[in-house]
Formats: sequence, C-alpha cells, structure tokens
Amino acid sequence: MNFFDVFPHNFFSLFSSPNREIYVEALLVLYRHYRQETRMKKADLVSRLVANMENKMLELKCDEGELYGLEEEINLSGRAHFLLRKFLETGWLEPEPDVSSFEECYVIPGYASKLLNLFYDILHGKTVEYNGYEYSTYSSLKTADLERDEHVYDALKFSHQSTLQLWANLRELLDNIRLYHQRLQEQVAPTFCTRAVCGFRRGHQG
Repeated sequence: MNFFDVFPHNFFSLFSSPNREIYVEALLVLYRHYRQETRMKKADLVSRLVANMENKMLELKCDEGELYGLEEEINLSGRAHFLLRKFLETGWLEPEPDVSSFEECYVIPGYASKLLNLFYDILHGKTVEYNGYEYSTYSSLKTADLERDEHVYDALKFSHQSTLQLWANLRELLDNIRLYHQRLQEQVAPTFCTRAVCGFRRGHQG
C-alpha cells in the first residue's frame, strides 16, 4: 500500500507551521478527551480547548496560504473552531455521520490515533514490559504443550508476537543506553578538558 493512500498529503504539514507547538498541544488535548469519552462532540472539544489552552490560542498566527484567516477569530471560541477546522483539513479529525443526532461530532482516524498514542507515551513515559513477555510466552507454550488441543496454533502465534515485542523493547532499551552514554560523554568531556587546561596553566604559572 502506498504511504499516501493511508495518510493525507498534508497530514504532517502541522509540524512545519509557525503554529506547530500550539497544534501539537491542541492535538494532545483532543487525544486526552478521546481516551475519556466515547463521543467527541464539537461543543465539548471547543470547551476543552478553551479551558486548556486559553493563553496559547491567543498566540496563533496565520499560516501562508491559509483558507481560513484568524482576523475574524478574535475570541477564544473562534480560535478553537479554527483549530478544529485545521485538523479536519489535514486529516487528524474526521466528521462522524450521525443521523440520530443534530450534534456535530468527530472521530480521530485510526492512523492518527496510533500516532497520538505514540506521542503521548513518549512525552509522558510508559512502563515497558520485559519479564511480563517472558512469563506470558512461557506460560502459553507450556499450556499448549500440556493440552495439545486446537488452540496450539494460537499459542504459537501469541508467543511469536510476544517474542517480537520483547525483542523490540530490548532493542529500544539498548539504543537508549547508548544515547545516554553518548550524552554523558558530551557533558563530561568539556568539563574534563577545562579542568585539564586550568591545571596546565596553574602548573606553568608556578
């Protein structure tokens, strides 16, 4: 499948905008609402944006080639509506058809919710499993070996997926350790050089 068969062509344009910090913060506000509620009503989203981003929204600037200007969006409600329009234009939100209600509702498409979940985990931290994957894999295979019923294939498939996830987590841990040591060396090296130069000067001054 082609990349842009899944993602709209302008999906990532938010990150190159002068308003990128505001857009990202607003998306995370909507994502928190998405995790808490089963319906995303437009009125609720506007209220949530105003409550959480009162000062930030006043800093919004017009993007080049903007279809909707900010000149008329002076109040906070208007700017919250501007953000929702922007997210609809770029594919981060989609209108939810609902003939049973006159309320305007939105959904976050699957591709967008996966990315927002990733952003949220990176920014807020997430407990990473290691032992849990080992134990679940061992238990699944042991049970399958004892019972040898029609669920053996499912157990093997589950164990394979758990092993791949464990490997991915361990690889991420290894890369993070390498980055940590690299940054630590970058911080220590200048301090060490400065001390060495100062010591050299003191030795020659004496």
